[in-house]
Amino acid sequence: STGDSLKSTKRIVQRVAGEESVTLGTGDINHTLYAGLNYYLCGNNAKVMVGAEHETLSGAATDLEATTLWAAFRMYF
Repeated sequence: STGDSLKSTKRIVQRVAGEESVTLGTGDINHTLYAGLNYYLCGNNAKVMVGAEHETLSGAATDLEATTLWAAFRMYF
């Protein structure tokens, strides 16, 4: 994305920055790359999900680079 006053897209990045007392500014250019995998168990009743996201935000007020990793288990019976 390009434009004025863009913010980081992930609430996790914003939350961690707040806990670490890091001020996140706004930027003009935002690039985000996401990849994830699902592994199904018992048909569609359970699955394991893993994902990774890399985000960069740059501009006059900020220069941010963040990587987020996550894993989840979802079930429905």
